[in-house]
Formats: sequence, C-alpha cells, structure tokens
Amino acid sequence: MENTRERILDVAERLFAEQGFSGTSLRQITGSADANLAAVNYHFGSKEQLIAEVFSRRFEPINALRLRLLDVLEADERPPTVEEIVEVFLDPPLRACLDPERGESLLHISQMIGHAMSRPDSTVRDVLLEQFEEIIQRFTQALGRQLDHLPPDQLLWRFVFMIGAMAHTMSISPELKILSKGLCDPADTEELVGAMVPFVAAGFRAPAP
Repeated sequence: MENTRERILDVAERLFAEQGFSGTSLRQITGSADANLAAVNYHFGSKEQLIAEVFSRRFEPINALRLRLLDVLEADERPPTVEEIVEVFLDPPLRACLDPERGESLLHISQMIGHAMSRPDSTVRDVLLEQFEEIIQRFTQALGRQLDHLPPDQLLWRFVFMIGAMAHTMSISPELKILSKGLCDPADTEELVGAMVPFVAAGFRAPAP
C-alpha cells in the first residue's frame, strides 16, 4: 500500500510540474502510476488533498530544518546578523535542490510554484500559505528586529524578493554552468550560498524608499 501511495505522489509531482494543476487529471496520474482512482481516494481523499501532500512531503523537512537552525541562532546571547538569518533561510532548500538524490524533486516543486503563481488557484494558494505561514512569521520577525528602519510592508516585499531569487536560481540551476561558461557552478553549494547571502542581505539593508 505504501509503495502505491509513494508512486502516486511521485507521478503527481512530475505531472503537476509539467502540466500544471488544472491541466492534470486524476486519471492521468493513476494511469502513469499504475494505480486506480480508488487508491487515490483511499490514500488522499481528493485531488486537493493530493496536491497538499505533494507539497508537504517536500517542504515540511526543509521548513523544519529552517526553524531548528533559527532556534539555534536566537538561543545565542548575541543577536543574529541579517546574513545569518538569510543563510538559515536559503541554505536548506538550495542544498536539497542540488543534492543528486533530491534535486529533481525540488526542481519539480519550483516548477509547481511557477504554475501556482502564473495561474492563481485558491486551493493551491491556500496549500502554499499553510506550508509557509509559520516560516514567514518567524523569519520576518527575526529580520525585523535587525532592520527596524524598514516598515512592515517593505520588509515583506524584500522577503518576497529573496524567495524569488532563490526559486529562480533553483529553476535554472541545470543550465547555469553552461550559461555562465563555467564561471558559476551551481553544484558548488558553498559558493552559491556564499554569493547569494550577501546579495540578499544588502537588499534587506537598503534604505526604505
């Protein structure tokens, strides 16, 4: 049974990434997963819950690690720097995306987020908000304590820009080495994170308009 469940999730993830959510039917998923509609109903109950499970199995481990690392930073007597907070946010998904065993699945997730943003769907939007609600709250609070010159709306804008930079880099990582003629190697996670963190931190520190 568990193999059937994982097989359905794997196929749904790939098809949602390739075709979008509305463009992918449960029959397509079950056909490719060598399963039946009864199996989808048994394991997930509905297409909406299947979408939620596809997102949560990839995001939950990453977000849990982010929160643990942030807890460690905030437990120190010395207040964390903007760079440290940004690194804790960026490092887990970038490392996971570039992990040979997990990279394709994270690329699928970034493609699915692209579908969700380009064709707004209330169900998918609610799923994404549920996955990120605590993350957004904790990290904007942590950043806000170090960036008290920023009004709340500007802090959130810059948080969105950070997510955009990360997601774009994840989505083009297979072609980045070719496009840069070898100057930028996304497989070198240390270099990638080391380049992105100061760039993002400088954006957060910029004066409010």
